Amino acid sequence: KTLTTQGVAQAVVIVLLPFGLGAALYLVSPDYMSPLWSHWLGWVFIAVILLLQGMGAFFMKKIITIRI
Repeated sequence: KTLTTQGVAQAVVIVLLPFGLGAALYLVSPDYMSPLWSHWLGWVFIAVILLLQGMGAFFMKKIITIRI
């Protein structure tokens, strides 16, 4: 049970880390992040990022869940 809890904590950190880094980068230098929502290619990148983050979270959940 302890290893499962540790896996859940690691999964939460891995999933939330890119969003935290993106927010920090936006606060430090908004000019670097503004092309993500001001250009159509930025929206494509955001969609791909969210899709891959969702897939990663799904697979981590499958790996962490232990059925006894």
